Amino acid sequence: LGTSANHGCLFGRFRTMKHTLIQSIDVLQLFPTTVVDLQQRVAETMNDARERISALVVLPAERRTFANTAHEIDRVAANLHVMTKVVWTLHNVSPDASLREAAQEALPRLQNFSLDMLENNPEVYRALKEYADNVPAEPLTDEEKKYLADTLKKFEKQGMALPAEK
Repeated sequence: LGTSANHGCLFGRFRTMKHTLIQSIDVLQLFPTTVVDLQQRVAETMNDARERISALVVLPAERRTFANTAHEIDRVAANLHVMTKVVWTLHNVSPDASLREAAQEALPRLQNFSLDMLENNPEVYRALKEYADNVPAEPLTDEEKKYLADTLKKFEKQGMALPAEK
């Protein structure tokens, strides 16, 4: 998916971020200037992702739409991806040693969280598959159809379609 080590991002197509950090036009506002600010922003991003994914996976199949399933997965992935890039950048270029160190500590935590929350999460795959298998009369654009197919394929390449081990 969009936040793995290769940082390929399918998810960028459908960005309408809730997080005010991501909505900012001023790029400098993306970057925390203190260790506490960095820690808070990482925590907020992770909490937002956790809340969104928790709500997504319990949604009944008959209420799934592209917007509340595929697009929501995209939003979470994009927010995590952007925050990971911000932290990576701070780790590599911040003139403040304490901020670089805090970013170095936050980076693997954020990357692992992203993997667990999205890419290796069978509940996210199940939700997306549930939607794809029962796409209602909702008209999808060619881009949305491709996103859905590509994202499902990435999950399936990771073994998500295999039966659960007992």
